[in-house]
Amino acid sequence: DSNGFAVRKIDAASTIVTTVLGTGVSGAFSVSGSSGTAIQVGYVYGIFGDTVGNLYAADNNNNFLLEVALTTQTTSKLATSAIFTSPRGIVGDTAGNLYLAETGGNRISQISVITGSVVVVAGSAAGTGSTTSTLPNGDGGAATGATLYHPYYVYFDGSTRLLVADSGNNKIRI
Repeated sequence: DSNGFAVRKIDAASTIVTTVLGTGVSGAFSVSGSSGTAIQVGYVYGIFGDTVGNLYAADNNNNFLLEVALTTQTTSKLATSAIFTSPRGIVGDTAGNLYLAETGGNRISQISVITGSVVVVAGSAAGTGSTTSTLPNGDGGAATGATLYHPYYVYFDGSTRLLVADSGNNKIRI
């Protein structure tokens, strides 16, 4: 519920809606360890749930990534030293890494849930992108050499291939 400044869970059987993150008022997250429903968030555009009961949320307004332990409702900020630029889509792999589409940064970052380390895996670490007629470049080469322009979403195809919705270039990149 991006415009409602919250993330909500809908029980499939009962159709009961429960807020798991956000107060409904726009603001900046500030206190780790707080209940997810006691903190303010901005526009949350991307969410991902892992297999052990954690929810990860990309807060586009505040440029950070949050983790909510759903069993305890404890919320914390991930990769606290990183500066994300308009984070949107998020997906995880089986090794405990998250992949974050930084729409404003024109890149895909890999975040270790365990260590909090951040590595750019696609696009430019400098955050440059373009829609000029000679681009998108990097097709067939290293992912870090590709020129992404406003990547919105990321997805694993069932193997080890990460797909990127490169919205500014109107392409799905692999």
